[in-house]
Amino acid sequence: MHPNEALLRESYAALERGDWEAVRATLAEDFVLAVGGRNPLAGETRGRDANIARQQRLIEMLGGQPYHTEHIDTAVSGDRVYDYARVTYDLGGRPFSYTTVNVWRIEDGKLKEVRGHIFDLYAWDDLWVELAR
Repeated sequence: MHPNEALLRESYAALERGDWEAVRATLAEDFVLAVGGRNPLAGETRGRDANIARQQRLIEMLGGQPYHTEHIDTAVSGDRVYDYARVTYDLGGRPFSYTTVNVWRIEDGKLKEVRGHIFDLYAWDDLWVELAR
């Protein structure tokens, strides 16, 4: 496995088990996350601490339930990792899944940036608008 893919998978694994210090260790201090949509989680979040807080808020909105990312296909090209994935949330017995391609940029052995490209943006928006109520 390419070291950049291993870093990405390490970060996902830490996130899924709620190990925030391990997540922090994989992110650059000025990490940027950007995802489309018109919901409370859409837009751009800048900074490692702000992004960790965003993930903690997401899990809180999910009622503290864990979620799982299935990496369907991953490709590495230079400092980029392209991750075709299916994410599944457990909404108290009502699962919600979405498919995405996340384009990650790695710099100095840290995750520097991710741009999420969610396939069904309408369903994504509906979910987070509903959970934000």
